[in-house]
Amino acid sequence: MARPRIFLYVILCFPMIFSVLAGSESAYWQQDVHYDFDVSLDVQNKFLNGDVTICYRNNSPDTLHELWLHLYPNAFKDEHTVLAKEAKNRGYYRWIDPKHNGYLDLKTVQLKMKNQAPDDMPTPAYKIDGTLMFVPLVIPLAPGEELSLYLKFAEKIRRIQGRAGYRGKQFDLAQWFPKLCVYDQKGWHADEFHSPGEFYGEFATFDVKITLPYNFIIAATGDVVEGDPGWEWVRVDTALSEEDWKAKYKEQLAGIEKNMEQDSMRVVKFHAENVHDFAWLCSPEFLYERGEYAGIPIHVLYRKSVKSEWSKIVVERGEHVLEWLVTRFGPYPYPQLSITHGLIGGGMEYPMLVMNSGPWEGLIAHEVGHIYFYGIFASDELADSWMDEGGTTYQERWYQETRYGKFGFDRETALNERSWLEKTYPENTSRESDIISSLRYMTSPHYEPISRYAHEFTRGGYGINAYTRGALFHDMLHKMVGDSVWSEIIKEYYRRWALKHVNEERFRKVCEDVSGMDLEWYFHQWLHDSVNVDYALKKTRTFPQKDGTWYSEVTIERNDRGIMPVDVLVKTEGGNSVLKRWDGKAESGQLTFKTTSKPVKFILDPDDNIMDKNRLNNGSVGIKHVLDLPRLRYTPRNDYLSRWALITWYNDVDGQWLGARMRGSYLDDYYRLNAFTSYGFISHAIDFGFQFTNPFDWNRRNIKYELTLIKKEGRLLADLGMKFEFTKRMYGSPVHSVAMGLCSARLLNEGSEYAFRKVMIDDAIQKVPEWEAGRINKLYVHYQLDRGSRHHQSTAAIRASLANQMFGSEFDFMKLEIIALWDKRIRERVLDIRLFGGIITGSDASPIQERYFIDGAGPMARFNKFYTRSIGALPAEVHPHYGGDGNLRGYFDQPLAVENIAAANVELSQRLNLPGIGQMPIFRRLTSSLCGFFDVGNAWFADDRSELLMDAGVGLDFQFRVFRKQARFRFDIPFWVSDPLLSESDFAFRWLIGLGRAL
Repeated sequence: MARPRIFLYVILCFPMIFSVLAGSESAYWQQDVHYDFDVSLDVQNKFLNGDVTICYRNNSPDTLHELWLHLYPNAFKDEHTVLAKEAKNRGYYRWIDPKHNGYLDLKTVQLKMKNQAPDDMPTPAYKIDGTLMFVPLVIPLAPGEELSLYLKFAEKIRRIQGRAGYRGKQFDLAQWFPKLCVYDQKGWHADEFHSPGEFYGEFATFDVKITLPYNFIIAATGDVVEGDPGWEWVRVDTALSEEDWKAKYKEQLAGIEKNMEQDSMRVVKFHAENVHDFAWLCSPEFLYERGEYAGIPIHVLYRKSVKSEWSKIVVERGEHVLEWLVTRFGPYPYPQLSITHGLIGGGMEYPMLVMNSGPWEGLIAHEVGHIYFYGIFASDELADSWMDEGGTTYQERWYQETRYGKFGFDRETALNERSWLEKTYPENTSRESDIISSLRYMTSPHYEPISRYAHEFTRGGYGINAYTRGALFHDMLHKMVGDSVWSEIIKEYYRRWALKHVNEERFRKVCEDVSGMDLEWYFHQWLHDSVNVDYALKKTRTFPQKDGTWYSEVTIERNDRGIMPVDVLVKTEGGNSVLKRWDGKAESGQLTFKTTSKPVKFILDPDDNIMDKNRLNNGSVGIKHVLDLPRLRYTPRNDYLSRWALITWYNDVDGQWLGARMRGSYLDDYYRLNAFTSYGFISHAIDFGFQFTNPFDWNRRNIKYELTLIKKEGRLLADLGMKFEFTKRMYGSPVHSVAMGLCSARLLNEGSEYAFRKVMIDDAIQKVPEWEAGRINKLYVHYQLDRGSRHHQSTAAIRASLANQMFGSEFDFMKLEIIALWDKRIRERVLDIRLFGGIITGSDASPIQERYFIDGAGPMARFNKFYTRSIGALPAEVHPHYGGDGNLRGYFDQPLAVENIAAANVELSQRLNLPGIGQMPIFRRLTSSLCGFFDVGNAWFADDRSELLMDAGVGLDFQFRVFRKQARFRFDIPFWVSDPLLSESDFAFRWLIGLGRAL
């Protein structure tokens, strides 16, 4: 009879089990915790000393045999912690200096169970592993029972790193205390402090008594219940002029200093309920302003150095944001809100308190929004990062769109800060930008499901999935159910789950209950799968009817795995519009329309609601022509963008040449076309060229084919190839690149006049040949590896090519070259090392344009730059240099070309701080360096002679940004060469200029 009884028991319990899994509110429970802290800040030694009594009530149906606690500061103990290792593996390095590290040292651990006397608190056999503490319970904690854990501890406060620490006189205390892990329906969440992702905490009551230096102003989670936080001491009277305020502030500081004579320390106590974290910060340099919404005080604290940026505006923005959250989601359940100037870059959220690096409205909306999406709706930020980061990123944009319109930001203010030219530029909305960045990720090999644990994203996908795609998940759901239903969903979500732990199932159940829709497919598709959506308008047919109306049939195809209900809009001659929705489930479907006038346009997904990766087939796309203006960043979703510009330069053969260029693409990645034509006023030559690039597959942008044909300045080049790029992470290194294909190049019959280069020898300009006649057809394979971090960059490349008569080439040779670059940064110094080796073999001598030049880049490389392409494009008198090949700069006036070479270049740079120049607007992003260099190379000549050549010198390197692009200008003085011209000595004044990297 045992088996039937067990089976009957399972059947009877199944509804309860299912209700828990489905997010039933009635089956919900959460643990009860009370923290009672008494801590003291030691500013001199950077320690926080204190103790805490934690009262823990087991509200679960389970008997507990252990406790788990987080000791988060231990993540910054050394370079061997989980956080430090993960950061390093993800391409950035947390350098944890032992002198400035952080950790949590437990002095006393005592545990009191229910039946023990108050003074009988034994020390349990606890264990600490990284940021986790395990406490076994000798007496198990049954449901409904309580225990007390007493801890005496000292936190060594680290120099600011991550979310907390100190800088100067300010201390940001976050993740600072021994914190109980969550025990919920899934058991203990004993998670390490990971590099990506955030936290999960039990709702608790906090009583926190803080002793700190008397002159420190403090803000924290909770209400002040004892002592004075010091706000009124430094309150800014915003009605005063700046001069009058400075006088008053001087009096305020004098009053604080006078009180310090009597007591150097003071005590402030905070009380907070229904919060799952507690943070605080303090500084003697804070100023204070106060706002209010619906009786809720808004405390704003910022460093006095940013008063002009923060004063008044942060209070106003805080009031707007809090009003928005209360109106849209539900009542703010806490007694206060503090918006403070934290040390962290960006911002960080805590219950009732946010630490922001700036006064920006989007940042305030985001971080204060987290008090709902994390604080009130307490998800596991490690397991369901899309719920907190995605939820609040969505509501941030929704707030901005509601307040400022479709662009999703205060565009009017932003335009006032731009140049007159930039004010005319077309611009993407913030929503369009999010869709485009998400689709670039989703059509890459790094695409991973949103639902992964934050630290398990293997390819750098945490940020894009948690924030951007998480926001679009909410956005698409909103658009799918409609405004009124969405409003009911979020309010019902608040009613059921405010101040409780939420998860995917609980949120989905609310959505389904309110909308009446089965949304399991939607949550599974967008959270647990990696799909793309592509619907196409396949065919439309319209028929006039006898009664004067029009009948239309629209056929739609689904071209990818993603499924979404798709709207179809019909526009008519009479100016009317009809909208219908197809469920999108089948591979093809049909909708019919009846209109009173003739349909003139059919558009799929007219409001861009379903993340369709390709809107070129949606019936709405045209070609948008714009001027190719500097700093234009615009990628329309609904148009193929065509950017036009006039181009011009000069050379000795054409004289002034003038042309037009068109650069076109869709979403900057598809159907990329770069075409030009030009006319030389002396030569009367008409040149042209185009390059077309496109991925082989819409879902794999990293594999592309490329077709190039250029007739320019007496030369003809053609290339048919493919490029493949692979990175371990979406953003960052290492980056592997492979290019292969067939190319052809030749000097045209009328091109002989271009086939020279001008150099200065003995103060006279001489013409040196650098192109030979004859067709060169080559097969090529190039591989490049780029690696980098904060402190160094490196590149290794192998390039091989084969020219042969079987490809129609008039030359037979094989070419192999190896390049290695290494760049090491040590504070304001940079060490650059470059190694180069090249070999050309074959039955015939190679043409000069394919050989390796000792002084710098050869003709084939220089052909790609309009200012180095042809004779006279830059005056020989300025001694132009373009880095490459042997790169022995001291030999710029004797351009020797060889078939075999090995070279090494070493350069050490010291950054210069030029007084006054940095304050000039035109040079705000200018950096300059003094460089010393040494070049050495061995060249093998055609007559079997080899020669070792060397040079050394100094240079000035200027780097600056022109229209958002990095540019460089070099001035080098190679004052010594080992083998000078007959008219020169080893040591002489030589100089040259460069417009790019020297190495």
